[in-house]
Amino acid sequence: MKIIKITSCFAAALLIISCNDTATEKTTTNLDTTNNMDNSRTDNTMNDQNTTTPMSTSSPEQDALNYLVPKNAGEIAFLNAGISNGKMKDIKDHSRMMLADHKKLSEEVGKYIKAHSNINMPNIDTTNAVNINASPGNEWDKAWTEKLISDHEEILGKLNDAEKNVTDAEFKKMVMSTKKTVEHHLEMGKMIQKKMK
Repeated sequence: MKIIKITSCFAAALLIISCNDTATEKTTTNLDTTNNMDNSRTDNTMNDQNTTTPMSTSSPEQDALNYLVPKNAGEIAFLNAGISNGKMKDIKDHSRMMLADHKKLSEEVGKYIKAHSNINMPNIDTTNAVNINASPGNEWDKAWTEKLISDHEEILGKLNDAEKNVTDAEFKKMVMSTKKTVEHHLEMGKMIQKKMK
């Protein structure tokens, strides 16, 4: 009888430990899921009672940053390419000026994200930021300038949308300030393009 009782106790203990391990594993999985920066993904395990990390929710500010942060990082890579590969002095000079503005914006956005716990830093991938097939020279300069203009027109459109949709006053102020900078960069690009003709 003693052997049966000890075996039963041992089996019960293993069952309890196994259940605890499963709960711990589930919590860990949930924490990993909440660190995923893809806010469009819905995971049912995030609603589990064991989760201690709050679920991030989408907001106009987060949506704007999900586009603007990676785009700004791409522009930094693109402007560095202008400095390195541009043949025209204007491309090199204007790239340096614009680069300073984009780095400053990156710092401002970083501070904003750090100060707002409900905002996540988006994933950044600059792999195709400088996608110009031409060899350095006149054709490369022309392709670079055209991309600079089209990118800044696109960014300006996104900033106009953000200005209409965001509700946080601090973020809206940052968007309005950035719009002026992007408009200035767009004008620089058009000036460079005119000199090429």
